[in-house]
Amino acid sequence: MPNRIVSAHTMRAMDARTCTVEQITSHMLMARAGQALFDKILTKKQYRNKRPLVVCGPGNNGGDGLVVAEKMFAKGMDVVVFLVSENNVLSDENQQVYERIKSHVIRIQKPGDLAWLDTKVKESDWILEALFGLGLTRPIKGLFANVIKRLNASRKPIVSIDLPAGLHTDSGLVLGCAIQATETWAIQAYKYGHFLGEGQDVCGHLERIEVGIVPVESIWSHQHMTPTDFEGKFPLRKQNVHKYHFGHVLVFGGSENMMGAPILTALASMRAGSGLASIVIPETLRPYYTFEQPEIMVKTYQLEDHTQSLSAFSDKAVCVFGPGLGKKSSDYTAVISSLIAQKRPLVVDADGLHYAKPSRSQLLASPHVVLTPHYGEFVRFFDVDPKTDEDLVTTVERVMQGTQAVLVLKGPVTLIVIDGCVRWISFGSSALAKAGTGDVLAGIIAARIAVNQSLFEASCEAVALHAKAGLLVEQLRHRESLIASDLIDVLHDAFHALHNENA
Repeated sequence: MPNRIVSAHTMRAMDARTCTVEQITSHMLMARAGQALFDKILTKKQYRNKRPLVVCGPGNNGGDGLVVAEKMFAKGMDVVVFLVSENNVLSDENQQVYERIKSHVIRIQKPGDLAWLDTKVKESDWILEALFGLGLTRPIKGLFANVIKRLNASRKPIVSIDLPAGLHTDSGLVLGCAIQATETWAIQAYKYGHFLGEGQDVCGHLERIEVGIVPVESIWSHQHMTPTDFEGKFPLRKQNVHKYHFGHVLVFGGSENMMGAPILTALASMRAGSGLASIVIPETLRPYYTFEQPEIMVKTYQLEDHTQSLSAFSDKAVCVFGPGLGKKSSDYTAVISSLIAQKRPLVVDADGLHYAKPSRSQLLASPHVVLTPHYGEFVRFFDVDPKTDEDLVTTVERVMQGTQAVLVLKGPVTLIVIDGCVRWISFGSSALAKAGTGDVLAGIIAARIAVNQSLFEASCEAVALHAKAGLLVEQLRHRESLIASDLIDVLHDAFHALHNENA
């Protein structure tokens, strides 16, 4: 799995297993990583013929940097190397490389040594940063913080090995301060921190370097998805079809002050391919539906006596429950129980999660259900305590272990989860951080479910379309200016763009 994402613990296990299986030392594995990194540099026009400054720390990440520097010296490159450590303690592997090239290495061990760094940074064209790797768990301060401050202030291109110094491997939190990398080259596998927290803001352009490290078996598989991973997922329709081939999406939503939300969902479902879409509202709300949307049908039912009226909709393909419902009517708790009992595809979004919580066990045990919370809704729905609970990934794995539903956890990186498998989609835009964009996503998910027997695959496709649409709106207008209906307007272009990227 080339786009695998792993934790620090799993990465260490992979390193150890590689050494055992191939009967090599960790120093030999470091040499292999350094060679792969050096080879990568030679493929980059902006780096290979320029003057590099290599800044290393005392651990194995620093050892990787020293190996690269050794290769640069052998190649005759005009390279300057710094090794930062507040004492003489280096990792065993780092020490072995240092002993070979120490006559070419400038040590930084006290504040007075920073003058050397200031001088050489000005003379360099770019920086290879290898200060910290997987092991960093404490905030950076003192000498290392001063080094990071100077490197960031240099405005020179910075390539970080594996992780920008200061970024926590698993959470993506910045520990005190962090390198603002131009590029980050992940060793063998991506790490959770590349995408979570501040990861996407400090990593710059992210690439993966193949080093031949042996994978380890795990109950859970995590994979980073890119637009090219959706090759063949959006084929053109055949000619001999009719609207009922593409599903009828029912949107249960709306309230006195939020009738726009279900409209967004229904329109998005049609733009994303559904054959028909209807908004389903209690009869008492019919006077509040004042929109003129000729594509959308409106159906009503008696909220207090919904069982019989809802049975009339049981032949429809997909239901979305939640957009704009509000949280004032306890009767909706019974409505969603009835929808669960119908055992057809059901997307539970927004306020629907509030009413669905009493039925959480039933929902999670159903292969027909997709839950689409943002982080705050996720915390409330699953009774997660952010102060005392595990990290996000561990929490997601815990609450979804042994379930049959699909979870779409929305955020700067969206996690699409089914028991044992998590796909990460991060190529969207922060322009999507606007009211209503989640309602649009719910409609896209429903539309993809109507033409895809796998709710998990349909959810992945929908998130990809939503993300691509966000990027297209950003390009057409501005990141700040997106409104949710803009996404619906460019969905046809999102289909086209994903199709062309895979042509």
